[in-house]
Amino acid sequence: MDKNLLRKKCLFQRNQLSLKTVSTLSYQIMSKFIQTDLYKNSDELFSYVGIKNEVDTLGMIEKALAEGKRIAVPKTFHKGIMKFYYICSLEELVLGKFDLLEPRNIIEEAKPNQCSIFIVPGIAFDRSKNRLGYGAGFYDRYLQNNQYHKSIALAYESQIVDEIPTHSYDVPMDLIITDKNIYY
Repeated sequence: MDKNLLRKKCLFQRNQLSLKTVSTLSYQIMSKFIQTDLYKNSDELFSYVGIKNEVDTLGMIEKALAEGKRIAVPKTFHKGIMKFYYICSLEELVLGKFDLLEPRNIIEEAKPNQCSIFIVPGIAFDRSKNRLGYGAGFYDRYLQNNQYHKSIALAYESQIVDEIPTHSYDVPMDLIITDKNIYY
């Protein structure tokens, strides 16, 4: 199946989830994630802030901040550029480009290190850990240019498909955590 058709089909399915289902499944996924050694041993997380029925990451971000982990969230700029900036609380997030919650203050740009974990959004994933994003390439470009990291997708099991068509510039995940499984 072509990427655009698969993207539309999977977005439609995800958008059918009720707010209660999103909340319940997000909690299950986050509970699994925070039990992993990757989370426990990390000193900083680079994470998206979920919107439009994506897995809700706000609870995980809040927990990580309370545990003293450094949290960086993305801000998008023109020409497909995305940078991450550190936040100290959820109150530092404001509605930005593409209706995403982004850091209000872009003072300290975050630079990943060997203990950094990237929490990456996506529309669909396969068991080989390939990812279908929104089509703009923000995360693929960023991850290609920042090698010192582990990339983790937090997804609903319903987002797992048989196969994602891939190109040389697509960056696979290191781990996918769903409400039902963990794909290593």
